[in-house]
Amino acid sequence: MPEPQPERDAPIGATVPVNGMIVVTCNMADFLPMGVPVFNPWTQGAAGQA
Repeated sequence: MPEPQPERDAPIGATVPVNGMIVVTCNMADFLPMGVPVFNPWTQGAAGQA
């Protein structure tokens, strides 16, 4: 049985793959189990940087 998701994160997690989006957040722990693409600019660097 899947783990329940926080109320505010579940709608975001459901919307992201349907619309081809990426979640940009420092709260990776709540989104990674959902299997959605996640980007953390605080640890992974800003988009477009080498």
